[in-house]
Amino acid sequence: AGVERFHDGGYSRSFGVEGHRGLIHLTPDEEAQGLRVSLSPGLQPVAEICYARIGQLFDLACDPRQVARTLGDLAQARPG
Repeated sequence: AGVERFHDGGYSRSFGVEGHRGLIHLTPDEEAQGLRVSLSPGLQPVAEICYARIGQLFDLACDPRQVARTLGDLAQARPG
């Protein structure tokens, strides 16, 4: 289990995988409509695994149109 923190429009979390430990930092990238991810040096050797786990953590493979259809009126009342 990692320690997480929300700060200044971003998210940080301690992270460990395959004996490597460090911090991940995520901030919104509004221009790209995505997330900007940075890894501390201790996680660089396992960067691809980290990116895959981050994708799972934030459910980046979800289809927002399907979510909107499922939520229906609830989504219209509170977009975003």
